[in-house]
Amino acid sequence: MAKSPLKDGRVTYKTKLNFVLVQLKSNNISDEEILELGSGSGWLTKELKERGYKITSFDKDNQADIQADFLEHGFGKKYKVIIALEFLEHGFFTKRS
Repeated sequence: MAKSPLKDGRVTYKTKLNFVLVQLKSNNISDEEILELGSGSGWLTKELKERGYKITSFDKDNQADIQADFLEHGFGKKYKVIIALEFLEHGFFTKRS
């Protein structure tokens, strides 16, 4: 039986990194510009840069390459790959009546 990627009920950073690396490799992503939405502390951006990927971090946090509100920022550049591992759960959606 395969070992669960969950540790104490949570996915580890190593598991997330390995998942992203497998996805990039299996889709032959190497020279394309990558955007990480909701980069937070920047751990994933740092790991991918160390492996030679061209990645830009985006977050409201001051540690990001692009510091802005996602809903208000106009992207002047196109990215072939967008990573949003920890983005949607932060409640960017408002209730409509």
